[in-house]
Amino acid sequence: MKIISSYIVNDISHLIRNVVESEHISFENKRVIINILEQDYSKILSSPEDGVVKLSKSKTNILENPLLTPAEKIAVNNILFRNLKNVTEFDNRNTILNIDEAVKENKGKIKDRLPVFFIFNGGKNVVSSAIMFFTQGDFSHVSISTNGLNEIISFATTEQNHGLVVENYYDFVRIRKPKVIGVYASLVTLEDYEKIKDSIEYYKANTNKYGYSWKKFFLFPFKSKQVTGVNKDTTELICSEYVTYLVSNTELAEDIQKNGGELKPLMTPTAVRDNISLVSQQLYEGMEENFNEKVITEFYDLFHADVLQKKKHIDDKAVKKHSKNKLGIGKRVKDLMPADLNIKK
Repeated sequence: MKIISSYIVNDISHLIRNVVESEHISFENKRVIINILEQDYSKILSSPEDGVVKLSKSKTNILENPLLTPAEKIAVNNILFRNLKNVTEFDNRNTILNIDEAVKENKGKIKDRLPVFFIFNGGKNVVSSAIMFFTQGDFSHVSISTNGLNEIISFATTEQNHGLVVENYYDFVRIRKPKVIGVYASLVTLEDYEKIKDSIEYYKANTNKYGYSWKKFFLFPFKSKQVTGVNKDTTELICSEYVTYLVSNTELAEDIQKNGGELKPLMTPTAVRDNISLVSQQLYEGMEENFNEKVITEFYDLFHADVLQKKKHIDDKAVKKHSKNKLGIGKRVKDLMPADLNIKK
């Protein structure tokens, strides 16, 4: 049996097709990458049936191509390689704060910003497929997180709740069965992080006041005139509306506008992705089965211990502030909270 180094995700022909279809790699760099992959394919064909084909040199040749931009390196990593080892090489095309510059300014660690994560997914079920069909988008759902993949927050309809849903990544995959996902990280000021975290904890403590809006769900893909009136209802929300609300009064929203985007209350998940990507790091976008959760841990390694300690203080303060409203916490959502955040009854 021929063995290909484990960092290659799929067969060569499939990889070549992915490179060709990528919108994030220039034509010239596609030619260089495809040429290397074709050489590897020839090696595989000419090797003994039980031989081992080592492709580590090919990986080096691809990633060290001086013509590759930082954004293209991210795309190549997502398409070809399982492990994203060089998180510090990530660079954003348009973001106001460049992560590489921030790392250098803080002697290797970021001290004055914290990450907020945006998780996009497109599933295999009927509802998800219908959303992507009518919106002509890549995703059917968007979530937000201030705690990596440990606590993913969104407005959705699941077996546990029709409204605010709190999941860890295991439940996220098990319940939603996503086919494709996108994970983006935005660097926000401590003040904006506190605003977002406080709002999340408020909703978690008042889930009985809010629900999922099927009316908005059915109207907004068709750009119905009725959406204007429906939009005034802030007690029933959809996923994109909730996420855009959380970041609406932050510098993040201002930076999106400076880069030519705009966050609106009712947007498709793909439209939210297009706007968020203007000021965020794309940590991954592709098939869920190829996603390596280590990329989140490695991303947190960019931050100084002092700012992570401040994060813990902000998180604890927000949880304590809103835990006083115990009667407002929906039982179903309380049971969904991660164990370390679960409020005692």
